[in-house]
Amino acid sequence: MRPIVKQSRAATRSKIQVLHEEGYGPMQIARKLGLDRKTVWRWKNRKSICDKKRTGRPTKASPTTKNMIKSRMYRKLGSSVRKCAKALNESKRFLGKDKKLSHQTVQNFIKTTTWGKTAFKSSCKPHLSAKNISDRVRFGTFRTGNRYLTDGRRGHEKRSNILFTDETWIELCPQPHHQNLRYRTEKRSDVPPTLIPKKGLKLMVAGGFSSRGVTDLHIVPAGQTVTGNYYRTQILPIYSKALDTKLTP
Repeated sequence: MRPIVKQSRAATRSKIQVLHEEGYGPMQIARKLGLDRKTVWRWKNRKSICDKKRTGRPTKASPTTKNMIKSRMYRKLGSSVRKCAKALNESKRFLGKDKKLSHQTVQNFIKTTTWGKTAFKSSCKPHLSAKNISDRVRFGTFRTGNRYLTDGRRGHEKRSNILFTDETWIELCPQPHHQNLRYRTEKRSDVPPTLIPKKGLKLMVAGGFSSRGVTDLHIVPAGQTVTGNYYRTQILPIYSKALDTKLTP
C-alpha cells in the first residue's frame, strides 16, 4: 500500500470523484489513495466536496433573554456587551435560576440582528447651560436693537468694535494614547521606551479677535494666578489697545 500523503480534505475528495468518473472501483480508489473504503463510498457520488453546514451548539439566549438584551442595547448611548452581560447576570431572573451569560453570547446575538451589526459613533457637540443660552440671546438682542447687524458702512463699523476674547490653557506635551504606543517587533526587549513628562506641560494664553484681525497674545508666566489685579494690569490693556488701534492682520 502506498504511504498516505498529507493533503487537504477538499483535494482528497476531488481525487475520489475524478477516479470514480474514470471508472475505478471503490476498493481500487481506496488502495490508490490510501483511504478507508467507507470514506470513498461517502464521497464518490457527492455533488459537492464541501462539508455540510453544521448547526453548532444551540444558543444559550432564550427569547426572553434576547428581549432583555435588546432593551439594554438597542438605541442606548454608551451601551456595552460586557455591561449588558453583567446587568443580566445580576438581575433577579438570572439569580433566581442560577444562570450565567457571557459577554460573547450577547455579542453573538446582536451580530445576528439588523441593528447590532455596526456600532456607530455619536458626534460630540458642546453642551450649553441655561446661562450660556440666555447670555447669547441677550447679546444678540442688544446688538440687534443698537443696529449692529444692519447693512452698510455704519453697521460694519459697529461690528468691527466687537472684540471676542478668551484665556485658555494650551497643553504643550499631551499624554499619548495607548493605541499610539504599539510597536511591532520579534522581542519585547527591542521596544524602545517612550519618554513623557511626569506632568503635562501647560501654559495659559490670553488673546482676542474681531472682524479686523487678532490681538497680541499674552502668555501667563508659570505659577502665576490670574487675579483681578493681574487681569486689569496685564491682559486688559492688550484688549483696550486693540480696540483703539488697528488689529494685527
